Amino acid sequence: MGSALGAMIRVSIDGSLVSFLGFSPYLALAVTNLLGCFLAGAFFNYMHAPQTGAISDRWHFWGIGFCGGFTTFASFVILLYQGILEQRPVFVGIYSAFLIFGGILAFILGLLYSKRSQA
Repeated sequence: MGSALGAMIRVSIDGSLVSFLGFSPYLALAVTNLLGCFLAGAFFNYMHAPQTGAISDRWHFWGIGFCGGFTTFASFVILLYQGILEQRPVFVGIYSAFLIFGGILAFILGLLYSKRSQA
């Protein structure tokens, strides 16, 4: 259920970014994936007890389900493949590195944001 909710919201945001704001599909996917990574970091911090290492059952719905459905690896791979077919290897390399490292950074920023807001 969390994954379905996340996917529906992602499609709405992604479509709105492309249709109404004129984002390219690459930029819209980057925005939604980085936002999803940020949310995953925030949810992880809220649902993780560092003293015991226990993770709340809510993590399965919000972290794995919702954020997993909100972010999309399949669309990422399809766009990379299209870039390869268009013979844009430098763009494909930069875009993939940006999303991979940007995703890690967004997750860490989500952790830090949620820790700060709990203080």
